[in-house]
Amino acid sequence: MRECWQTNFSRGYVPIFPLPTAILFPHALMPLHIFEPRYREMMRDALSGDGLIVIGTFKPGWEASYYGRPALEPVAGLGQIRRYERLPDGRYNIVLKGLHRVRIHGEAAIERAYRVGDVEAIRERPIFLCVSEQQTLRDRITRLASQILCSQIPDGARVLFDHLVSVVTPLGSLTDVIAGTIDLPHRKRYELLTELDPVQRAHNLTRVLVARSRALCKSAPHFLFPNLN
Repeated sequence: MRECWQTNFSRGYVPIFPLPTAILFPHALMPLHIFEPRYREMMRDALSGDGLIVIGTFKPGWEASYYGRPALEPVAGLGQIRRYERLPDGRYNIVLKGLHRVRIHGEAAIERAYRVGDVEAIRERPIFLCVSEQQTLRDRITRLASQILCSQIPDGARVLFDHLVSVVTPLGSLTDVIAGTIDLPHRKRYELLTELDPVQRAHNLTRVLVARSRALCKSAPHFLFPNLN
């Protein structure tokens, strides 16, 4: 695979790759296989530019018009192609890294097979919480996530996750990485994406992880989930 570039972003027109159930969080990595002709065109255009792609999500009721232009939720994830491989038949394997939450203000009227959005980066709110309270939240979220991942991913991937959360320092960034990694209901993920207060997002994620852990307790050995409080 080839490495790609880095860039800063504030507002601009960016290709939109809408997906029914995927949410791209800042700092998270998302592997994708691109095979539809319209999105192969999107890839060619993105790779000839700054490598930016918006991962949008459909509003409920999209199923009847998937091959048209289903309505999109206003908040989405902006990602950048960090690695890619073009296959002999024109398909692509890529890895996106989440950069920012963005708001979709509208779509450009241009002649492309894919959709192009007028998007603006959304900045999260500052944290007004002492360091010790932040660390308590970090520890609880990380512990719950690790317990859940014991039943979801192989040992090697879990080691990689443990390393990732150990080097992600800000509380908001940690919640984004975990929300982008754990298998959570799609609408819960979208709610976490739209929450701009990092502390509130951490509390919301904690509640979701506790509920997920309790559900898994019913089908997993008790020792995997010794304490959900």
